[in-house]
Amino acid sequence: MSDALNSLLPEYQFTEHHATVVLGTPEQVFASVEDMDLSDSRASPAF
Repeated sequence: MSDALNSLLPEYQFTEHHATVVLGTPEQVFASVEDMDLSDSRASPAF
């Protein structure tokens, strides 16, 4: 980033990481994701 942009952005003093272990093969996981219906989900506008 440019120095001008860096001067406007905050400097973060911490980071946060999250992880979720999914027990399934990639094929099983992708099949489940494709079968999901998020039309009634409150999170659906974000997608």
